[in-house]
Amino acid sequence: GRSAIVHVYIGRCMLNSVFQDPILMFRFNFAACLKVRQIGLALFFCNFLLTGSLVSGQRTMHIYMDPDPFATTNNTILNFIPTFENFLNRELGKLSGKNLTFKLHHYDGSTPIDELVSNGMIDFFYGAPQTVACLQATYFANPLVTARKKLPTGGTIDGYGGAIVASASNQRINTLRDIKDAVIGIQLQSGWASSILQQGLLIRNGISIFRDAKQIISGDLSRDYTQLQILRDIHAGLLDLGFIRADNLYIMEARNQTRRSYFKIIAEAPGTLIPGTADPYPFPITTALYPEWGLVAFPSVGRALKWDVLTALLGIDPASPPPTAGN
Repeated sequence: GRSAIVHVYIGRCMLNSVFQDPILMFRFNFAACLKVRQIGLALFFCNFLLTGSLVSGQRTMHIYMDPDPFATTNNTILNFIPTFENFLNRELGKLSGKNLTFKLHHYDGSTPIDELVSNGMIDFFYGAPQTVACLQATYFANPLVTARKKLPTGGTIDGYGGAIVASASNQRINTLRDIKDAVIGIQLQSGWASSILQQGLLIRNGISIFRDAKQIISGDLSRDYTQLQILRDIHAGLLDLGFIRADNLYIMEARNQTRRSYFKIIAEAPGTLIPGTADPYPFPITTALYPEWGLVAFPSVGRALKWDVLTALLGIDPASPPPTAGN
């Protein structure tokens, strides 16, 4: 039905109209993308006057987020509740007598975005760049803020990319061409820095994992296959290589979950600079860099409230418990 079409073409719209890379995963169907935008626009005309849901005079603002790739528990939004619930409720809950409450939800795909929109049950979304771009193109959502991640060496960064990782002891795989006939581990095929960026790089080099790999082992919405498990499977010899966020290897080592010395980065791109600076990206990386996760507001959120949320989040103390938990 309509929901399936929306989800398929959101991906196409994101990859091509915003990031301008026509060979990532699918060809761009502009007419279909426009159809999705018309659906989204029609839904928003119906919900334009809604700002959250009202319960006993209290207005609840619903924030959805993608699963946190750095979550240390099965509750993949736990680290962000201090920021998107506790902090915002404390800072904005009584703003101008509106009696606002912010509620964070894990978006697992079981309810289509357009259904959440048509029912007035989504106001903000926090997610990876491809999600942000999809929501902009399809539902006219406005980006508000971009996350800054703490670096193990100090300081912060607002961009990230992906890495192709193999075992340091694997003498067969050293270049992109060696990926042919390999067993590859992917957390989720729709993941940005843990799948799509690596696939785009391979395609530009004439390689398709679906055509050239011996086997692809991937997670999906019903089966969690974490990047940590991928690294463990590489180290155990169950995989030839895996796709991960470039900074994940360092973060997992800092948590004593694995060791960098077990692995090597395939097709490393040394000298990759942080956008807008002359500083090199501090981690070995295979792909280009893209903006960090961002928070977007749907058109149902009034301009004043968007500004209040933006101001509150930009003014948060980076050393305080909420952002420390979310990092």
